[in-house]
Amino acid sequence: MIDRSTAPDFKTFSDFDLQKPEKYQLNNNIKLYGFKNTSQPILGVQLIFKAGKWYEKNSGAASLLSAWLPTGTKKLNSNEIDEYFEYHGAFKSFSADNDFFSIEFYCPKRHFTKIISLIHEILTEPSFSQIEFGLLQKIWVEKLKINLEKTSNEARVLFKKNLFGEDHPYGKSLMPSIVENFNSISAEEHYNSFIKNKPFDVLLIGDYDQETVNEINSEFGSIHIEANGSRPFIPNLDKETGLFYKERENALQTSIRSGNTLFNIESEDKIPFEVTNTIFGGYFGSRLMKNIREDKGYTYGINSTISFSQNAGFFCISTDVIKEKRENTLSEINKEIDLLCEELVSSKELERVKNYLAGSYIRSIQSPFALAQYFKTIHYFDLPENYFDTYISKIQSVTPSQVQEMANKHLKEGRVTVMVG
Repeated sequence: MIDRSTAPDFKTFSDFDLQKPEKYQLNNNIKLYGFKNTSQPILGVQLIFKAGKWYEKNSGAASLLSAWLPTGTKKLNSNEIDEYFEYHGAFKSFSADNDFFSIEFYCPKRHFTKIISLIHEILTEPSFSQIEFGLLQKIWVEKLKINLEKTSNEARVLFKKNLFGEDHPYGKSLMPSIVENFNSISAEEHYNSFIKNKPFDVLLIGDYDQETVNEINSEFGSIHIEANGSRPFIPNLDKETGLFYKERENALQTSIRSGNTLFNIESEDKIPFEVTNTIFGGYFGSRLMKNIREDKGYTYGINSTISFSQNAGFFCISTDVIKEKRENTLSEINKEIDLLCEELVSSKELERVKNYLAGSYIRSIQSPFALAQYFKTIHYFDLPENYFDTYISKIQSVTPSQVQEMANKHLKEGRVTVMVG
């Protein structure tokens, strides 16, 4: 009989090799990377183009193209496309982020041939209906106006603008005025410069076999590939440090966003700062949560996150607090930063955070879809293929003095702080 009065033995995590993709090459030299999992008869495909915000000549082109592209082909309209996917139990997603434009679809294996054929049609024969674009504009304008009524969304927009500069791709946000005055020709130009007949990678996930690979080659390997269009001039970062406050008289709370630009992901500071950030505000047991949520009761939640794009990284402290306690909250945030800078973290707290990070990492790789995400990080940031194979030991090797060094180096000075509310 199990003695439940005694805790089980504690075991530390150790490194292990992450599953690597199977590699194929299509007839047109497009690379295909496969993550096989035969537990369910489901297939997922991602087509990834270097065509995100970084490549825009006109602000909003990538995002609006991602919404417009799947609304029609020369044979099918928007409703017919949606009904086709729904009838076959399939899901599609077209999206654009800072660096990439992605087309994803997931479907039962038995319907793969039909779905991939339609995706090919959408990619190569879009109708670019002006009627659909007009409807899209109206919907997006209203959605963006509603979102900006929330203090949290406006704070996010102003934070990015002040962190990177309003002319930098990463500092721009899609605003109602941009969408309202957007010329659809700019979205078509983005498609012609960075999507149509342009290089892309294919990620294949799930219960595939050689026949599946052959079908992908048949659909996408026949596309004639040309060099990408020229990227527009990218201005240098234009960060404006300090405190920026926008008053909203009727607001009951204040949204705070505070942070700084960081190194690129391949920096040797990445792992030590990840540990430092987790101690500071990266999980539910963090110092910010204990102080500002549990002890002071200023907010339901506060966190500090790290984000990396191909050409810049940043961290951001995020919280929505009682309006009357906004200055107190900033004071407590600065107090916690000072403590990390001036005092060594205890071995007990550091060990707890290391185990949390190692455990979170292990839990995050339980599916082939998650493995594909880790591969994308390695592939698109030019990291060593075994980068995550030694992730746990790199986490475990971080010392209290490194945490202190990271706090002084990246948390202490040069922050941008925005308050709205």
